[in-house]
Amino acid sequence: MIMRGFLPGLSAMIEEKRRLVAYHEAGHAVVARKLGIAIVYIRITRDNSGDYGGRVEPSKMTWETAQASGNSAILAYLYADLMTALAGPTAEQLAGYPDDREDFCEPDLDHAHNNGALMARIEAGLPIIPDEPQVLEPGHPLHSALRAIVKNAEAEVDALLRKHWRAVVRVAGVLCNRDRLTQTELDHIIAMGPVISLADRAAASPTAIARQRRAQSH
Repeated sequence: MIMRGFLPGLSAMIEEKRRLVAYHEAGHAVVARKLGIAIVYIRITRDNSGDYGGRVEPSKMTWETAQASGNSAILAYLYADLMTALAGPTAEQLAGYPDDREDFCEPDLDHAHNNGALMARIEAGLPIIPDEPQVLEPGHPLHSALRAIVKNAEAEVDALLRKHWRAVVRVAGVLCNRDRLTQTELDHIIAMGPVISLADRAAASPTAIARQRRAQSH
């Protein structure tokens, strides 16, 4: 599983683009760790044109452990991985960024739907083909099961990110200045919980950040 994204943009918006990608990848990373998915690193990249991208590289260990433990563990991993994929786009929305950048978020959404389809097939006792897209088009007998899985995951991701939003803000803040974090560094940042004022806590809330973004756009 790879979560990444690249943004087109103007040179004058470089700092804001990096901040957006930082929130996106921080969302992936915080949810992954809260759900017990091991990662190798989280990083911010920049291509030759100046566009920023991001990547969270999961460790194969968590998936291999699930595979060796049977269908229940596989289903649990697939659901956690699905939630992790949705966490990037959701973190952007909570940070007040517009949700109309389908090209940027499409790989994450495709990954989430693929996992949901795998879960639906496994739960129905149907065979799956490893490493092949698990497409369940509307009208497929399992499509409603897929929709239910993804809808439930969306609600859980939103709640989890809101609960740990200050951790997302801390990770995103570090990624605005550093290109790469290891799992050990990430876990330390998530657990830090610095002492901050009530005003700072309010400013770090999803609602406050969204309000700030709207004000800047006018």
